[in-house]
Amino acid sequence: MAAATIQLKTNYAVSSKIEPFYKGGKVQINKDGTYMFCTCGTKVNIIDIGTGKVTKTIEQEEQEDITCFSVSPDDEILVTSSRALLLKQWDWKENTCTRTWKAIHTSPVASMAFDSTSTLLATGGCDSTIKIWDVIKQYCTHNLKGSSGVVHLVEFHPDISRLQLFSSSMDYKIRLWNLNTSKCIMVLDAHYSAVTSLAFTSNGNTLVSSGRDKICTVWDLKSYKSQRTVPVYETVEAVTLLPEDEDYTALGVTSEEPHFITAGSKGILRIWEAYSGRCIYSQCVPGRPQNEAEDDSEEQSLTHCMLVPATRKLTTVTAEHNILSYDLCTLKLERQLVGYNDEVLDVKFMGPSDTHIVVATNSPQLKVFELATLNCQILYGHTDTVLSLDVFKKGTKFASCSKDRTIRIWKMDQGTGEVNCVAQGLGHAHGVGIISCSRIHVSTSLISAASSVLLE
Repeated sequence: MAAATIQLKTNYAVSSKIEPFYKGGKVQINKDGTYMFCTCGTKVNIIDIGTGKVTKTIEQEEQEDITCFSVSPDDEILVTSSRALLLKQWDWKENTCTRTWKAIHTSPVASMAFDSTSTLLATGGCDSTIKIWDVIKQYCTHNLKGSSGVVHLVEFHPDISRLQLFSSSMDYKIRLWNLNTSKCIMVLDAHYSAVTSLAFTSNGNTLVSSGRDKICTVWDLKSYKSQRTVPVYETVEAVTLLPEDEDYTALGVTSEEPHFITAGSKGILRIWEAYSGRCIYSQCVPGRPQNEAEDDSEEQSLTHCMLVPATRKLTTVTAEHNILSYDLCTLKLERQLVGYNDEVLDVKFMGPSDTHIVVATNSPQLKVFELATLNCQILYGHTDTVLSLDVFKKGTKFASCSKDRTIRIWKMDQGTGEVNCVAQGLGHAHGVGIISCSRIHVSTSLISAASSVLLE
């Protein structure tokens, strides 16, 4: 009897992929909270927040890195700047460049912001100057000089009738420019390190500034005096005001005074009373050891914090290029996207019907992706790089091994999809390089692991 021949498939088509879409730099979300814009080298990637996939890519023809970009408040215009000292205006919905012009700056643009009417665009340059552009009539309206060093922050006052622009540069001062006279009319001097962000109250009379000097300053914009200096005991990269007319009782917000949220080097969100300077809420990150949350950690630090009032969401970005979306009123984590995975060391399907994959990258943290939405869970536990993974036969449990000389067993809750560590194995004298789980149905708890010893 002739042996049956087995034909193996030789051609495969990609059905979906998880690819890098963000490697650092600015992140912005459009007005209705449906799309997110991220820099990635020579490109601005536009991500559909619902699916987590890149839907459009804005790319420079000159193949020059994009130094900055901004999306207008009316969601109609995207402007990018490049190292070639060109500004490009895009109809991002149609993925077409509608205008290109010289930035006039003598060095690259470091910061950029639209006014509330989507008419004026401010660009802050590495050449210490600020240009104001009328994007409708297409000409430069102002050339503001007097800053010291790179202008890394520009922000229009939300009340456009005041015609005021705020900026900050390398001398740690906040300058207030009157656009009627093109003069700096006030210098707000309180920070001792770089000013990282500005946030205005709804009436426009109070400003909160954050800095890498571990303080936030509350300013009265009628007298231009500091009302309160709030020590926050961490390097602050972003500050945002809590919107009014929302119920924040779950976060301990009970008073009528303004409250602001800080994001920085500790990797957690905290809420502060603006006038008393009291911290009333400090976030606890599920799965992360508490001692890690208390220390400044470069990997876990937050680099951006954005408010999306239309969807009542708050979005943060970590130094590891993870993008987290929270419910504004409870600060409960609802969604997490991974912008960059670094080197992938191992990957396995898991979950009922292979609905998820678990990924080990060049990191102590594991990442579990839901394939339908690309929502990601980040699993804390290992203290050094995870080297290998394997999944038990039923697919709801898996094992991991690491350079930290331990193995861990993880289990997925089939109801919620949440993954937690349920066991830890100790005893190896060196990093554990490979692990294998039993495929025998009657023995789903058996695993084997091996480590290597280097002899000199």
